[in-house]
Amino acid sequence: MSDDYSSSLFSDFDSEEQKYWLEVLDVVDSICNNLQYTTLIVSIIGIVCNLFHLLVLSQKSMRGLTINAFLIGIGLCDLIRMTCVVLIVGPYINAYLQTVPLGCLGPPLYITMVISVFGNSTEKTCQQLSVWYGVTIGVLRALVIRYPLNSKISRFINSKYGCRPLLLITAIAIPFWVIGYSQLHVKEYRIWKAPVDCPNFPANYTQVEYFFDTIKIFGQSDLELFKIALVFEGITCKLIPSVLLPLATIFLVIELKKNKSESTVSSKTSDSSKRSTKLVIFMTISFLIANFPLGVLYLAEFCVYNDGPMGFVYIMKRCTAVFTLINVINGTVHFLICFFMSSHYRTTAKSLVTGRAVQGSSVVNPTEVPAPKIESAKSTRSIFAIASTKVE
Repeated sequence: MSDDYSSSLFSDFDSEEQKYWLEVLDVVDSICNNLQYTTLIVSIIGIVCNLFHLLVLSQKSMRGLTINAFLIGIGLCDLIRMTCVVLIVGPYINAYLQTVPLGCLGPPLYITMVISVFGNSTEKTCQQLSVWYGVTIGVLRALVIRYPLNSKISRFINSKYGCRPLLLITAIAIPFWVIGYSQLHVKEYRIWKAPVDCPNFPANYTQVEYFFDTIKIFGQSDLELFKIALVFEGITCKLIPSVLLPLATIFLVIELKKNKSESTVSSKTSDSSKRSTKLVIFMTISFLIANFPLGVLYLAEFCVYNDGPMGFVYIMKRCTAVFTLINVINGTVHFLICFFMSSHYRTTAKSLVTGRAVQGSSVVNPTEVPAPKIESAKSTRSIFAIASTKVE
């Protein structure tokens, strides 16, 4: 970043304040550049983990329940998101590691900049989808246990019907991806000529230099529209999910305890329900840690757009690198959460490694289970046991 551009970010301050904030800017830039290395490494590890994660969830014995269908959606979003991070960050880290002088690096290639635009919009959309998939898991589980006799709700246990809200959420997110991708396009800027003292280029080497240009609807003339879109995205994709996730989980735990005190449930079913609840709780916590601070940052960025200098906006933009790393870590630990919280997941994973077939299935069909009888506690199967979303 040039000194003139850096100074223009804090043009409203006097020289002393400007010097202070430029030092802060240098520290933030240094931290964020170093975080990109960590993000790249974690993303590569996460891609491997999520490939195996999706392989486990796609097995026949795991496909019957809605919760597993949503876990497949979350895993797929995490995989795409981490792939985008590698494609975006990789070329810039490669350039940063070059031993040649900074002026000899040359401008980014056209394909690199196009991948950056596509990857940024895709990464953001997949992150939003992943969060809303997690919200829907918690809400559906709470509804199924709260209304066990409602056949319209109970049928969402099985993936045949449970995939419908998953597809609906995905369809709603597609326009947001289109808007995000359409904000920027790559345009030719000038012909860049390599300095004569650059050892990595032949003599008289030239290359086309490109830049990101905003389309009119998101340009400076439509700044108000951009700010509205920014705060709308922060509320709908960050703050609302961060509120709904814990509410749904707390409600779920209360209903589980209530039904447990009123019903006679087999030890196996009770343990399965507890594991399912713990799985949802851990998924909730991971989404909260990864997304709630980002939602607050979105709102803060909106406020700064109104009154603050552009330097603060730049610092906030750079701080998103921290939350990108947290989200990548979050996407990686989903595999571990499922492995340690679900015995059926562990069994299926071990069967893939050892080559042994999985015994039994995780599918529970409420319509095929006989109605509960009151004759004896031994023969009683409560509606709660039938309606629970089992994730053994």
